Amino acid sequence: MIRTIFVVGLTFVYIFIFGPPALLISFVSGSARVLYIVGRAGAKMAFFLGGMSLEVYGHRELPVPARARVYVPNHESIIDPVVVFLNIPEDIAALGKKEFFRLPILGRACRMAGFVVVDRQNPEQRVKAREKAIRLMKEKGRSFLVFAEGTRSTDGRLRPFKKGAAIMAIEAQAEIVPIAVHGGFALWPKGRWYFRPGPVQVRFLDPISTDGMTLDDKDRLTEECRSRIAACLARIDTGRSTGSP
Repeated sequence: MIRTIFVVGLTFVYIFIFGPPALLISFVSGSARVLYIVGRAGAKMAFFLGGMSLEVYGHRELPVPARARVYVPNHESIIDPVVVFLNIPEDIAALGKKEFFRLPILGRACRMAGFVVVDRQNPEQRVKAREKAIRLMKEKGRSFLVFAEGTRSTDGRLRPFKKGAAIMAIEAQAEIVPIAVHGGFALWPKGRWYFRPGPVQVRFLDPISTDGMTLDDKDRLTEECRSRIAACLARIDTGRSTGSP
């Protein structure tokens, strides 16, 4: 509990010290690169002080993207976005709930980095947000992070996937990269206000091509992505129980 208060407090201090200069540099230069550098440095600091360790596999084997990608992780914990953001081998944008964009400094930084606001209670706005993301993928080559479950798991088990990520990938003819995140639920589950130190494992799986797919394939693509993640999580559980990596 004390560690949580210390780490969260220090993280906010970091944001308020380094956030405004990073925003100014980004505004003047017209590039969001410095925002990603500052963001990743702060995330690494928080993980180190929080006693969390990362085991990451597959990210170095990903081929250099020739066009936009949709990165699709499972969602066990509030720490998942940070874990994935730290290890995706490119500067990505994301679809974020509107409440997040109201946060001082962080909300402005996300807007400048091209993140797209989503009102989860407004179906019409959700569609418009997805269409905006697709335009950015097509016109700017921006890759997006999408949590296809829509929200965090309440029990650590994989939830059904929504079809938005598949629609984005098919419309932009972009690859989907499934990502299996394991361990976050044990450290910081939904509903608990403090975290525990421990390991988190992240596995980047082989990209799924959408070449030639149409929206008629969205259900199949969604299920393939979910099935790959589910199988990987099961292998991790089996490996942990037998002492294998």
